[in-house]
Amino acid sequence: MVCIAFALFAFVVVEITEGIKSNSFPYTPSSPSGPFFGVAGIHYCEFKCCTTDPDGDEIHYIWDFGDGCGFCTICFECGCKCCLRHRYRDNGWYFVRVMAMDNNYAYSEWSLPHIVYIFDNPSGA
Repeated sequence: MVCIAFALFAFVVVEITEGIKSNSFPYTPSSPSGPFFGVAGIHYCEFKCCTTDPDGDEIHYIWDFGDGCGFCTICFECGCKCCLRHRYRDNGWYFVRVMAMDNNYAYSEWSLPHIVYIFDNPSGA
């Protein structure tokens, strides 16, 4: 009797999982490219990155600018370059990194960081 119940259960599991499409994780984006220096409060730093998804899914880029600010982009077609600008308020070293999320909510790992140093604004503005 136990074997029959197990066999029925196994059959049901096969039926349930048969129609589910697998989803692969997007590839980890390359380290963002961008400036190595900037000025606090007045200089916008422009960062770029790119990645692809093995399934060809559209990609959102999730940014961490290293100063407590982050941003999630709109969808990009697979393989399209993402370009984003950020302004730092304080001087210091910042580690900018990015990850990818496909439109099926599969996430990549964080990229290697891009390091940027922000100088004090000499005018105080």
